[in-house]
Amino acid sequence: MRGSIGDANISGTIGKDVRIEADSLTLSSTAKIRGDLTYKSEEKAKIEKGALVSGTIKHTVPKKKVAPKEPSPARKFASRLLRTLWSFLALALIGLVITFFAPQRVIVTGEKIASAPWKSLGLGFLLLITIPIGILLVLVTIIGIPLALIAAFGYVVALYATSVFVGFFVGERIINLFKPEKQIWPGYSVLLGLLILAILRLIPYLGLLVGLLVVLFGLGAMMLAEFEIHRKAREAGLA
Repeated sequence: MRGSIGDANISGTIGKDVRIEADSLTLSSTAKIRGDLTYKSEEKAKIEKGALVSGTIKHTVPKKKVAPKEPSPARKFASRLLRTLWSFLALALIGLVITFFAPQRVIVTGEKIASAPWKSLGLGFLLLITIPIGILLVLVTIIGIPLALIAAFGYVVALYATSVFVGFFVGERIINLFKPEKQIWPGYSVLLGLLILAILRLIPYLGLLVGLLVVLFGLGAMMLAEFEIHRKAREAGLA
């Protein structure tokens, strides 16, 4: 007989071995086990006078489950700091690459946040909601699965890139406060802005708000910048 139960009371005859896990085990005076008794319990079995066990009796105490230790506030902060540092370095690398190959796009997007902040915020909110819905609608058509996957990948990339463009905007505003005589390479503004955003994201609750605003402003400004770039291309006869 094998089993697991809360409170076990054996009072009849069992022809072979018994292996049981229980909170408590009692063998009454009429119990007869024609084999070994192996049981796991925190308490020793109560075996009444007259109970018979033909084989051996083996008692095992279950191991107590140890609750995972809660990390200290300092350890939590250190872990969060390392994640933020890794995120900053990754974004910095991506930002420098984007700025090197498409500096004008970075500048135009940053200018859109400055010249049309509310427009960028509203459009970003609209894009954040409607794009996933559109991807799902295309996905359920079956034949649109490849297109939906490509769109989903582009959407994720755009969300990640928002920090670069908002970082440029923030860094550019700070650098302009010092009124530099020479034109500063946009990459420096990106690095400075990303560093400030990383520090703000370390602050509890405020970091969540900053992250949301970065996505909303970034998405909206990116779309407005695309409209601006295409408009100028049409005026120049390039599109």
